[in-house]
Amino acid sequence: MKARLGINTLLTDGDAGHAPVRLCLDVGHQCVPGSTGPDRDPYAWLAHFGGRLGEVQLQQSDGLADHHWPFTPERNEVGLIDPARVLDTLAGAGASDVLLVLEVIPAFEQDDAEVLADLRASAELWRTALTERGA
Repeated sequence: MKARLGINTLLTDGDAGHAPVRLCLDVGHQCVPGSTGPDRDPYAWLAHFGGRLGEVQLQQSDGLADHHWPFTPERNEVGLIDPARVLDTLAGAGASDVLLVLEVIPAFEQDDAEVLADLRASAELWRTALTERGA
């Protein structure tokens, strides 16, 4: 929570003399060694900063490392990131115009066909969640 309190002082919607300052949050980065509780919970970060986010980088993660996994059935089974919950948390936090970016980074040696299939599965899962919420 300490880190979040310091960030609050930097954020602004901007005005005639100041540029707006928004945040980019990666849902896979809450794996910092030594962090616990809300500091380690991507949904707590989304809820806290939702209305001040300009971008959310989306990757499947187990909370133990910054894997950049795709949103495939096998990764979703062990992952913490649920598209519906992310979208509902953002809406509940007052987010209204947030860029959602898939940040799936495959291994260099992964087969191209597998990479494309993983990206398609990820995009479809998020498309479905967005459609179900009228976005």
